[in-house]
Amino acid sequence: MNDRIVLALLLDGPRHGYALAPQAGLILARGPLHNNVIYPLLRRFAARGWVRARAAAGARGRTRKLYALSAAGRREVQRRLKSFTPRDAQTAGAFQLRAGLFGMLTAAERRRILAAGDQVLAGREQKLRAMLAHFRPAGFPAAVLRFRLRETTAERRFLERLARLATDSKSVGGRR
Repeated sequence: MNDRIVLALLLDGPRHGYALAPQAGLILARGPLHNNVIYPLLRRFAARGWVRARAAAGARGRTRKLYALSAAGRREVQRRLKSFTPRDAQTAGAFQLRAGLFGMLTAAERRRILAAGDQVLAGREQKLRAMLAHFRPAGFPAAVLRFRLRETTAERRFLERLARLATDSKSVGGRR
């Protein structure tokens, strides 16, 4: 997932490696990615031709590398976004990354991803309802199961709203 996020961050234009770390951390809702994650990824991307590095002036007169996505890198981001496996559908971060970049995908690709996400949530909702009905829990277990059920139901409503937006290319800033 880190690789997809770092590549996606370069979509908006060139960045210094040290600027990517906190931005990736924000997307992941955690602290900045460590340099031992960012720089090996950037070197690997450069070796594959997805990223170009050039020297640029940095703070306090130091020369720093500025990383930019190449045309091949942009194609790789699209390829990775389009690839959405059943396992990806079960991972909130994998889904949310794609939803945030829906503008790079066609309406058909957006619909496919939304349908896969909804299928996972529908299955979770069904299991939670069955657990509540079968086990009839009380106290803390019941509170947690009911919370998860409300959360899952809310996520499905969110996907319905996204599906309406996903058919309007103006809403996603992208392709039809």
